[in-house]
Amino acid sequence: AALDVGVGGFPVELPGSAGYALNEMGESFYLLTDTYIYTYNSEGALITDIQHGFQNPISDANNKRVIVYDKNGKEYKFFSRTGEIFNGSTEDTIVFGEIGNEERSAIVTTSTRYSNYLYVLNGEGKQIFRWASPSLKIMQVEFSDDDTSVFVSALGSGQGELKLHILRFD
Repeated sequence: AALDVGVGGFPVELPGSAGYALNEMGESFYLLTDTYIYTYNSEGALITDIQHGFQNPISDANNKRVIVYDKNGKEYKFFSRTGEIFNGSTEDTIVFGEIGNEERSAIVTTSTRYSNYLYVLNGEGKQIFRWASPSLKIMQVEFSDDDTSVFVSALGSGQGELKLHILRFD
């Protein structure tokens, strides 16, 4: 209610873009294009538009935040409804990113020494956990409801067969 939003409503006119991703963000929603991230309130009024600067942007969101990262790149940014919260980069290429239910998030990267790295960040963008997966390829990451645990599905092999492993980290 305190946000100074533009006049808008449905239908929302979309800007020109090579690609679009639309997702909810609590009672609001956001639109990710090839150059911008737009946030709208539940009435369709534009809250903000920010140029993200990525060539191949991918996103994930919860009720309060959006992570945008460059597919096959090394940089990521976090946004609220009204602007950028923080940004960062990794040494290795980002495979995917997931945002938890509260303020924690996960970033999975490639590695020259291991199959993957899993990084867990707190709400300020500080790394609070890192796991180097020695022989398993991380396929998916999910957070517990309170973000105190992270569940990882990882693919490996043994005795000539593919095996899916589910791991839990507190």
